[in-house]
Amino acid sequence: MVLKSYSNNSNDGQKESDLFKEAEDFLKEKMNNIIGIGYQCGLATKERAQKELAALGVEDEAIKPTWRMDPRQSFSDMVLVIKDGKQSHIYHVHKVDLTSGERKSGLIVKLLGQSRISGEPTARKNVVEVTVDLYCAQFVPFLLDYIYDDKLDLNATIAPALRRLANQFDVRILYSLVSSFIQQDLSEETVSTYLEQADLVHDVELTDVAMIIAVQSFDLIPSKELGKIPPQVLQQMVSDQDLNAPTPERLCQRIATYMRSRVRDIDDESFFFLTHANILPKISPGEALWFLSYGLANFPGVMNDQGDGGYEASLKYRCVLAASKNWRKSLISPIKADIKHKQEGIDSTNGHFGFKKNRLFSDSVNVDNNGRAYLALPDDVKVEILQLALMESADS
Repeated sequence: MVLKSYSNNSNDGQKESDLFKEAEDFLKEKMNNIIGIGYQCGLATKERAQKELAALGVEDEAIKPTWRMDPRQSFSDMVLVIKDGKQSHIYHVHKVDLTSGERKSGLIVKLLGQSRISGEPTARKNVVEVTVDLYCAQFVPFLLDYIYDDKLDLNATIAPALRRLANQFDVRILYSLVSSFIQQDLSEETVSTYLEQADLVHDVELTDVAMIIAVQSFDLIPSKELGKIPPQVLQQMVSDQDLNAPTPERLCQRIATYMRSRVRDIDDESFFFLTHANILPKISPGEALWFLSYGLANFPGVMNDQGDGGYEASLKYRCVLAASKNWRKSLISPIKADIKHKQEGIDSTNGHFGFKKNRLFSDSVNVDNNGRAYLALPDDVKVEILQLALMESADS
């Protein structure tokens, strides 16, 4: 009886075991399906992420978020507002990048600290406003690129503004790097650009350093670069007793080149200063006619100013004298052009004067810059030049 009873219990146990096995198999199948779906979803998510990153030009899906990315994708936790006096520039940044590491911004650390203890709403604490110089505002992206990625590509145009921003944002290692670069990069080829940029960013220290280089290499600065020097800076340079200009005539040539490149920036004051007898005691014969033409047309008062030295100290007389000294080179060609110009104005068909319309000079008249300058002079000035040239010729 016991054995039978045991046998019946065994059958019941077998049935239960089969039920458990079926349930286990059912659960395994469901779990496999769930795992399969999860795996497929994982693939889909990965492929989608790769496509999104590829659209952003990013190959590595694990790349560090930067301020250049969409703030929703980079999980930006701070808004940097740059005010330049005209408009505001918004940058979605990350506190950890701007406040930690050797490239951190001491200014941002300070402003965030002040915001935390100010009792402002949480959302407002994540907004930092900084007012920067109008010209420097355009270089803030270069500052952020360095802080985020240690990226630094410098030249004479970028370095001065970045040095100013590094100082304002208290990024000390960047300030040192840029200052070191400028010291090594300063030369006669780049000094004009540094003087121009230093003036734009109001960096007095850089202006002083660059001016020393410019004074020492003034005669070697490329002509196309001279015009970048701010007028007030050039006035200081030409007043320096150590200015590298071999002769007054050479200095005259350099100043004439400078003025032609900055015609709109030359006013009565700067023209008077740069052409004063203390700066230009002698005028270059090759530039005399240009100075006469340009000066009489734009600054007649300065041209005729006699100061304490009488007429011979005036710029007009110094130019007339210089033009007459080298009359063979400076006057023959302009005089020939003037004569041809007048002859071409005679209508040979009817024998009376009739200047051709729509042409200042005919095709047969070859007029150089000196010729144009001479033709533009008043007749009384031409007569004075020719009188002195005749006397010079008789004496020689």
